[in-house]
Amino acid sequence: MLKRHEVEILLKAHHSKAEVARLAGVSLRSVNRIAEEAPVVHVDDAVEREKRRIGRPSIVEDFRKIIVKILRFFGDWAPKKWPCGQLIYQTEYV
Repeated sequence: MLKRHEVEILLKAHHSKAEVARLAGVSLRSVNRIAEEAPVVHVDDAVEREKRRIGRPSIVEDFRKIIVKILRFFGDWAPKKWPCGQLIYQTEYV
């Protein structure tokens, strides 16, 4: 978020986009993208990542619901150290 803010400030100071890219250490394409976006209002990275869906999607999220369902089904009976292979085997039957 601070890098975006830096680019915005340099653009407002009437620097060329190529110069902004060099000074901020980002690509010219990033400068063009940031110039078209809404200005930075707050600097909370975690909230902004969630809101704008920045970053790669988690591979685990697809399996999390299934694994939680299995563990709830077995409750206290589930072994504390279940082998990953067994857990994957169980996901086929849920």
